[in-house]
Amino acid sequence: MSGPAPDSGRLTVIGVRHHSPACAGLVRRRIAALRPAFVLIEGPVDFNPHLPDLALGHDLPVAIFSFRADATGCAASYTPFCAFSPEWQALEAGRAVGAQTLFCDLPAWDPAFGRRANRYADPHGARAEAAERALAAALGVADQDALWDVLAEAASEAELPARLDRYFALLRPPGTDDPAEAARERFMGAYAAHALRAAGDRPVVLVCGGWHADAVRRHAAQADGTRPEPAPPEPDLRTGSYVVPYAYLRLDRFSGYAAGMPAPGYYERVAEAGLAPAADWAMTAITAALREAGQVVSTADRIAWRVHAEALARLRAHPAILRADLIDAALAALVKDALDRPPAWAAGGAAPGHPALAAICLLYTSDAADDTINV
Repeated sequence: MSGPAPDSGRLTVIGVRHHSPACAGLVRRRIAALRPAFVLIEGPVDFNPHLPDLALGHDLPVAIFSFRADATGCAASYTPFCAFSPEWQALEAGRAVGAQTLFCDLPAWDPAFGRRANRYADPHGARAEAAERALAAALGVADQDALWDVLAEAASEAELPARLDRYFALLRPPGTDDPAEAARERFMGAYAAHALRAAGDRPVVLVCGGWHADAVRRHAAQADGTRPEPAPPEPDLRTGSYVVPYAYLRLDRFSGYAAGMPAPGYYERVAEAGLAPAADWAMTAITAALREAGQVVSTADRIAWRVHAEALARLRAHPAILRADLIDAALAALVKDALDRPPAWAAGGAAPGHPALAAICLLYTSDAADDTINV
């Protein structure tokens, strides 16, 4: 395409953790403030003609199911969304400000996409994992999920953008190439440059996993504004993309979904009402579930749990009771027997092994907005 390269200074790339309430809020606020001409989202470009389907009042979570099949076999990939996914909030916020809202990533059938089962499960690698462990140790938290809550979910709106930038730069230093992701990042960057050219002098917002954000910015600055096109599918290749129901159990990181947040049922309440009300809801619902299952949870136990959780939050300098405070206090106040294995959240998804732990795990992955669950 002739003419000068698009001005990448009008591009705002928001790097996120997928299915994070804090990131979802950041995306919503940034789009409302910028009122961009385009909102681009990490998602399959071949679904763009069907984007109106995602505005039909679905019961969330849902996913875009994409498949490829030929005589040698088949492969499938999911792009999941819940109400507090940053990508879903980008779709809704983009429509609200009248932006043209589009997916900007390779389709799952493109050979460069690879055979990943989930679009948002970014392969961070050993270096990033070591950096994350070192940061968690420095901040005195047990794992990456507790680290995320301290850094992001408990951050103020003013502090959050800078914290996210530093966190993602630690995992993947600026300018670092990722050969496994290079094709996708180059495609998203070129799509952003195309949107910048079409936007005139108006801004463009792109929402993607924080792992990709710096690379997408670099590729956008180098692209000439020509819209990228995925490689056409082979003649004998059958492809398709559909909106399908999904479930919190499949979004839960403890169930093996590498891009997920743990306890999506809990984070739904964080997104709706905030950290303190989510902790209140969780303690009330878990207590009710245990009592309904015939477990003894006295009023004194419930009070002790609350007091212990508040004490842990204060000791750890948390602004409210966080998920780690809640479950650590539950172990102290509700579990009165010796455990024969670590709790599931400390053992990579192992079976709960105790009624109280089962109640916590089931509640945290509940899709329903009910106040109680069955154990």
